[in-house]
Parts: sequence; structure tokens; C-alpha cells
Amino acid sequence: YRTGQVVDLLDGTTEKLLHSGKSEKEIRKEKEVILYDKLAKLLTPASKLFSSELANQVAYDAMQIFGGSGYTEEYDVAKIYRDARIAAIYEGTSQLQVVAAIGPVSEGMRDSGFLKNYLVEEIKGLSDKPFADKLLQRVQNLEELATLYREKADVAKASSAWHIVFYFCYLFNVILLAQQAEMAEKQAHSHASQKRKALSTFNLIAVREMAAADAHIREC
Repeated sequence: YRTGQVVDLLDGTTEKLLHSGKSEKEIRKEKEVILYDKLAKLLTPASKLFSSELANQVAYDAMQIFGGSGYTEEYDVAKIYRDARIAAIYEGTSQLQVVAAIGPVSEGMRDSGFLKNYLVEEIKGLSDKPFADKLLQRVQNLEELATLYREKADVAKASSAWHIVFYFCYLFNVILLAQQAEMAEKQAHSHASQKRKALSTFNLIAVREMAAADAHIREC
């Protein structure tokens, strides 16, 4: 949903500035437009990559639960597995999504980069300060990994690209889930406890996956 929001903000801001009489050249220099454009170019491939790959993992686990029966056409899980698999291939393979996302992640995580600033501002809005501090440490770690990535030789760089993009994806999704959990709690939503549980579970998965990505990037 954040990807759609960013794209809508980019289109809406551009349209508003056009109606105000500004030229396209002037609009491209506007700070808001520059930020939304960079975020859209990152989040579009990143969201396709992450959702496709996680759908594959969920479908794989579902088939394992069904066992041999899940492999047959008797159960819908076989179709779900095929449908999930093609999601990582159609409209650009997952590898191509990494190619599109790695530049914005690598450059955006420089000391004053747009992505680092954006992530920090998103985290600052969280009321759970101890958890927010942990997320800020992960942002700092991502900045270090981005620096290591830029310094690598071509082969090692290509091998590390997948891992650094996924590190960002896990981190960003934890931030989004934390925002959802706090919003649900503030509104006393009936699903608030489920949101908090989902955040807790996903955060554990993210910590594991980010640690693996960190190790690969540092040792590669």
C-alpha cells in the first residue's frame, strides 16, 4: 500500500504543480517530486520482489503441510503453488527487480541519502521508543552494508545485491507493521492485538533474515 501511496503522491503533486503554471522542467526540480520519484523507483520493484518471493515461500510451506496429497490436483494448494511461482517470473523476474532496486538502496543509504532520511523519519514517528531505537540501529547497519557493497568488486557486488535489497525489504516492512500496530491500538481497533502479534512474529523472521544477509555481505 505504501508503494501505491507514493506513486499517487508523485502523480498528484506533479499534476498540482502543472496546474499552478510550472513547467515540467521546473517540476522535476521540486524537492517533493524528487523524493517521491526516487521512492517510487525503489518501492515499485522492491514490493514486487518481496511479495512474490514471500508468496513462493508461503506456498512452498503450504504444500509441505499437505504432503504428497498437496502435490496432486485434488487440492487447491497445487494451483496456489503454481500461481505463486509464476509471480516471481512474469512482469520481470525477481533478479530483474533486484537490478532495479539495488541502485536506489545503495545510493539512498549514503550519509545524507534520501532513503536513510526517509527511514529515520518513519521510525521517529513510532511511540515505542525502545523498539524504535532497535530499528534505527538496523538503519545504521544498512548504511554500513551499503558502503561495503559499493566497495566490492563486480562479482562480489552482484552476489551481494540480492541480500542488501532483501535487508531493506525486511526492515521497511517491520517499520510499516509497527506503524499499523500502533495505529490500531490508538484507535482501539478490534484487531489491534492481532496486529501486534503479527509484528512480533514477522520481526523475529526479519531479524533472522537480516542477520543472514548481513553475514553474506560482510563475508562475500
